[in-house]
Amino acid sequence: QMGVSDSFLEQSLRQFLPGVPEAASHLEIGTQTTAAATLSALMLQRGAPSEACDLLSTCLVSFRTAGRAGDLDALNVASTLASALVATGHESEALMSLREARLAVVGMERGHPVVLALENNYAAMLHRTGELTECVQIFESLFDTRRRILGRAHPDTLSTVSNLAVVVAATGDYHRAHQLGGELIAEYECQGRSESRGSFDALENLAFVTGELGRFKDAVGMAERLLVGRERTLGSYHPDTIRALDKAAFANLLQGNFDRSLELYRKAVFSSVDHDPANLLTYKLHTTFALARSGCAKQAATEAAEILLEMEERLGACHPQMTAGRDSLGVILGLDERHDEAIPILEQVLQERLALLPQAHVNVLRAKVHLAQSLYKSAAGGVFLESRMLRAVQLLEEAVAGREAALGDDHPDTWTARFVLACARDCQGDVVDSVWDEVLAARLRLLGRDHPDSREASARVEANVRRASQ
Repeated sequence: QMGVSDSFLEQSLRQFLPGVPEAASHLEIGTQTTAAATLSALMLQRGAPSEACDLLSTCLVSFRTAGRAGDLDALNVASTLASALVATGHESEALMSLREARLAVVGMERGHPVVLALENNYAAMLHRTGELTECVQIFESLFDTRRRILGRAHPDTLSTVSNLAVVVAATGDYHRAHQLGGELIAEYECQGRSESRGSFDALENLAFVTGELGRFKDAVGMAERLLVGRERTLGSYHPDTIRALDKAAFANLLQGNFDRSLELYRKAVFSSVDHDPANLLTYKLHTTFALARSGCAKQAATEAAEILLEMEERLGACHPQMTAGRDSLGVILGLDERHDEAIPILEQVLQERLALLPQAHVNVLRAKVHLAQSLYKSAAGGVFLESRMLRAVQLLEEAVAGREAALGDDHPDTWTARFVLACARDCQGDVVDSVWDEVLAARLRLLGRDHPDSREASARVEANVRRASQ
């Protein structure tokens, strides 16, 4: 805080660590733990997570050797070690570390602050690794415990509700996530904390959920408001502000504001150059998707393929972000009419989604639509491949039924699936003109006349009219 250099602080702290003879003889392990925690935080700040992992692992060994693996200090070290392991890409090891720590607190009071903090970190790790069912259960339990002990208005309770809303959204239950987010923001406003970090975090998730519910215009308003608020309170280069740029760009993409989306994504990339490299790659990949939707699919496909290779080198081929990255690349290749290249990528995405998510999950349904688009277009674009067309129709019928059940009849994604299904059946000569009129009417009602999807449906109706007149 006084501006002392990190290098001097590290040098000073090292004398308190285990393994230093003159220090180990008279310093208690608690002092060593404090030094290790502070030193590891400095290591993480300067981008040396591997060093932090080694230090914290040594510290945990000291606790175990002393028979104090269940001490509160040991639990804190285990939580910090998990964060360091995540930074090195070893998420499975981080999860194992937290599970071992949870076993050490079995006999402790469930409401103890350290136990609650450990449970919170464990649930967050489950979210990262995609184990959503257990994650929701833990956050539900945390919410009940903190509400009982601290009260509903306590910051820790509100933070738990925010985390719960994010995870519930990840399961695809957008209606419940929207309800939780709305109640949370109302509580912050009631407390006069509408510009607190917690309130902005809740607004960020609510904007995403609102977009997933098909209310694209409302989502844009929330996301743009979030961006203005974070820029005002945190500055342009804060990680939360950069993430707000990404969310606002995505909301504008859904609304069909491609130029605005591309502008915001590029700003996020520029602002995050000196931050986490993994996030920078993610923002770059998002930028290529907006670029493709803006009409530059060929350039976007080349850039996306290069970015995905770099992401795989950094994160590993099995990292959850790689599935989303492959999905983006597959869709971009489809926009560039390179369907034979897109199909195997999108097949892999669908299988990865099905391995982790239930059949009715929105991301599974989205993967089916993306794959089906390339299947039917490749079959219709050259030699008619009956097997691809039949597979496309089957996937789209499943997607339509799934979206009707999960999202309802008034969701834009439901009508997108119906539109693509109609396109595929039209190639088979098995669609009536009234279907196009229904799609156009729904898109005009839900999205407005100027949305790209509405213009696409309008062009299809006009083409059918010209075809009929000939």
